Amino acid sequence: MQGSILLCPLLVQLLRPIEPGFMTLNFLPGQPNNTQQSTCQGTWQNHTILAYCSGNNLIVLTNKFTRLQTIYLPSDCVAVDINSFNGHIAVAVSNHVHVYKPLHQVMKNPKWVYCTKIYHDDSRVNTLKWGYKDELVLGSDYLSFWKIKDEFGEFKSHLLWTKRQPKPVYTCTISEDSQLIASMGKYDNNVKVWQRISIGGDQDIFDLSLLPHPQPVSTLRWKKNSDLCTREQGSHVLYSLCADGKLRIWTSYELDNKKTVQRWGALELDKTKGQRFCLILDSWIVQQLLSKKPSTNQFENYLGELKPDIVLFSNGTGDLDIYALENLSHDPPKLMGKKKLLSTSLSPPTFVCDPKFLCFAEPQLYDEEPDNISIVVHDLNGVIRHSLIKLSKLFDPTQRKIGALEHKLTGHNKSIQSLVRSSDGEAVLALTRFSENCVWVPQSLGKGVILRKKN
Repeated sequence: MQGSILLCPLLVQLLRPIEPGFMTLNFLPGQPNNTQQSTCQGTWQNHTILAYCSGNNLIVLTNKFTRLQTIYLPSDCVAVDINSFNGHIAVAVSNHVHVYKPLHQVMKNPKWVYCTKIYHDDSRVNTLKWGYKDELVLGSDYLSFWKIKDEFGEFKSHLLWTKRQPKPVYTCTISEDSQLIASMGKYDNNVKVWQRISIGGDQDIFDLSLLPHPQPVSTLRWKKNSDLCTREQGSHVLYSLCADGKLRIWTSYELDNKKTVQRWGALELDKTKGQRFCLILDSWIVQQLLSKKPSTNQFENYLGELKPDIVLFSNGTGDLDIYALENLSHDPPKLMGKKKLLSTSLSPPTFVCDPKFLCFAEPQLYDEEPDNISIVVHDLNGVIRHSLIKLSKLFDPTQRKIGALEHKLTGHNKSIQSLVRSSDGEAVLALTRFSENCVWVPQSLGKGVILRKKN
């Protein structure tokens, strides 16, 4: 398998003696590609799914990351997204997008098969996102909007709208109901918000608004809402993180029969603490976990009553400041309230040591476990860390360290040709097809042993 290392008992024995009864099976599927959207986490049919791009492979992990599927692609892939409605996975490969569907809609062990392919023009597809049901937005030299239709068992892509951009689209994201698309080019100071003003027929029409920022924007994200909360229906909230160290919150609402996008508030990262990273927990995740357990402290009582969204700011060592944003989901909107709840820290294995660039996949509930939030952190240096954070510990002021590292996904970017064991059995040298040679040493996790890249 290209770029992957299998940790079976035989290989672990080469590294160090096996303990009695030791029968672990771990897998390093391959090094993730260093693009912003090469890692994705989603939930479908109560399965928590992780998909990521490694060289010209698509790696899919399910069943609490114990079941792995590798899909081979014609060239390196740069972006992937999971459709939580039907389980479809879209992956960008050069100037095409390949779409894979679950073999069956109900499966104990999910497996994906080829579905269809999308082609718009010869420019590289840099980014993609699923919208409502079968709708998909792509970013290349064009911003294009598609619908995947099932025509008597044969899936076909239909172009609903397209617009050439002044520069290649670096990031695009779409609201859950496909009514708004946000896009930007690399190092852009302006975010473009495209509002869908017609639905029906074979063509759609979008209206453009510009959201100005003083410096380049690094991240865009639409807030996800709960189907169970009536006050969230029709509301659209966009987060944008800018190089000036501010997280801006924008809301879209209807005024005089016209949709308006307006800045609704901001949170500033604390530069004195070296804060550079941001993770957002939508209210629906917190509320779903709270509904499964009784409240244990004042913070959980507050979360249950006001239902705020949660923002986590972090520095390079994993120290966290936790904020609550109130009134974001009301339609018509109310003035946003912000409140600092507490400070805590991530346990060292959970977080990357002094990282330069991090990307966070969408947080998810972890296979219906009652108290765990699944967090995936992609270090663009070539490692994915999957950790679980207990809600009860996240909002417990007595907890100094939170988070437990469950899986560490890495490997090589291209095919491994051979493995060479060190004389003392404490390391392995992996030799690849393109002369990328690395030394690997054992690292213990709570559920076994994996390999850590030494150089």
